[in-house]
Amino acid sequence: MKRISVIAMLVFSMNAMAQVTLGIGGFGFLTPSDTVAPGSSDTYNIWVRNTGSATFSDVLGVITAVRDTAATSLDTASITYSGSIVTLVPGDSILITLTNNYDVSPAGNFRYGIDVIVIWPVAANINVSDSLEYTVFIDISMNTTKLEIIDIIRAYPNPSAGKIIIGGINGLEADEVTIYDNYGRMLLNEKHCSTVDIEHLAAGIYRAQITIGKKHYSISLIKASK
Repeated sequence: MKRISVIAMLVFSMNAMAQVTLGIGGFGFLTPSDTVAPGSSDTYNIWVRNTGSATFSDVLGVITAVRDTAATSLDTASITYSGSIVTLVPGDSILITLTNNYDVSPAGNFRYGIDVIVIWPVAANINVSDSLEYTVFIDISMNTTKLEIIDIIRAYPNPSAGKIIIGGINGLEADEVTIYDNYGRMLLNEKHCSTVDIEHLAAGIYRAQITIGKKHYSISLIKASK
């Protein structure tokens, strides 16, 4: 996934001579869910506050980004709110409603497990005083897509102590296979494969996300003891 750390730094440092400073005043009367299902949506409110000494009067936007928990850079970002001209005198705030769609990568911006969400205001010729962060846990077991997997995906032998053949029952090769543990941590990722080797994994039950074409399937894999 393309890194946007350079873009983020530009946003946070835009126009150091600007007299207007905006920041995030906190959540409003709606708060984000702690645990969500992949593909679900979450709607909540935040306050954007004029923390500077000059009046702001311009089009206001708000960006949300997903921060890489293994680094300090941002993975993805998109403008989630862009409205008409807003006027904020120093110390004044505006309540904005945001919606996040928790679509999991590679098609979406989020990952199974813990995701760190970063929010900040954007506008022309402003300083940004701060940002807001919160975390959500995307639970793979809450996948809302109900499929008759046995009629679509082949995965055998399952259980297995070593290699598992994975693909479509029509002979299509998997474009991507990603295996997660029960905490949503990615343990293995293979692209354009017909087999995956789970010999190095501890005995237990794992979740595999399989992409064939533009469709995504989720199945359980059992690593057997040797």
